[in-house]
Amino acid sequence: MHLLLLGTVLASVAVGGPRWEVVHLGDTGEGSLRNAIELANAAGTGEIGFAGLDGVIQVGSPLPTLAANVRLVGPTNRSITLSGAGQHALLSVASGVTVEISRLTFTLARASQPRHGSALSNAGSLRLLHCRFEGNTNELGWGGAIYSEGDLLIQDSVFQNNAALGTPGTPGRTPNVPHRSFGGGAGAGGSGMGGAVYQARGTLDLLRCEFLNNTARGGSGIVPPSPPLMIEMEGGLGGKAYGGALFCFDGTTRIVGCRFT
Repeated sequence: MHLLLLGTVLASVAVGGPRWEVVHLGDTGEGSLRNAIELANAAGTGEIGFAGLDGVIQVGSPLPTLAANVRLVGPTNRSITLSGAGQHALLSVASGVTVEISRLTFTLARASQPRHGSALSNAGSLRLLHCRFEGNTNELGWGGAIYSEGDLLIQDSVFQNNAALGTPGTPGRTPNVPHRSFGGGAGAGGSGMGGAVYQARGTLDLLRCEFLNNTARGGSGIVPPSPPLMIEMEGGLGGKAYGGALFCFDGTTRIVGCRFT
């Protein structure tokens, strides 16, 4: 992993094609955000706007993966919030596509997969402008709000109260798995990594962002009974925590004018 503290400017995403307007805050049906993403994916390119809306779109399941070159453009004088209601992940970006998302808030997203951010998972080229990520949780530990294995630029955005929580240990013998403390395992708790953002590979550019009160926490270990009730039951250490705001596993990271508290 390479960490560079220097200025960087990426060109704006140029997306042609049609434009779709989200005309209501419902999760499904014609004119919904879900429907607009499906139409953009079918077209292969385009732009999605929000037609004067102001409020919360609460999803009943994760939104379709963004599998086209598309821009999601939030309103300038109002607020659009995407909520997982504490139960669902929100958005994913497929490999091989370029996506720009601006002026949206992502909140109360929940994921329970190590390689899947609760608010956003990125395998493509993703640019986030003037967005907010608040109160999102990954319960298996890698990227409380965002997990990225592509190229990611985040500019003028805020991450607050997001959490990556390592999985608790489970009873039984410790399996012969390398780096089991990263993913949990019998007895040992898993590691929590990147309370706001987990960078697996690729590039990560952070420009003028704020990271406030984000958390990475290792999972609890198993305490066996004394004396053990059965030979297979072992204890385990609690998992470790890495990067309350940011964990960069591999790739190149550039940070400019950001604040971490």
